[in-house]
Amino acid sequence: MADATKAPAPEDCLQKKAIYDHCFDLWYKDVFLKNKSNGKLGCQELYKEYSACMTEELKADLPLVQSIRAEMNPTHAAQWIGKDLPDPSAKSEKQ
Repeated sequence: MADATKAPAPEDCLQKKAIYDHCFDLWYKDVFLKNKSNGKLGCQELYKEYSACMTEELKADLPLVQSIRAEMNPTHAAQWIGKDLPDPSAKSEKQ
């Protein structure tokens, strides 16, 4: 039985990204560029799966999140972390 708190393997997220990218490329070419989207975005469920995978991967690497955040404009950094990822600066234990 897999540990539910364990981050996904990087190749899992890469596979989800490849599937999403392929779907998006087709949607962009066949729908968006032909002005058939009617204001709707394509491949949203695939994007949500990929995004959730990346969020879990980032949760497992808070030092990476901290270093990325340190390079960002503070306003954007707060929006980027959002509700899905904890604020690494609030983490006091585990030094």
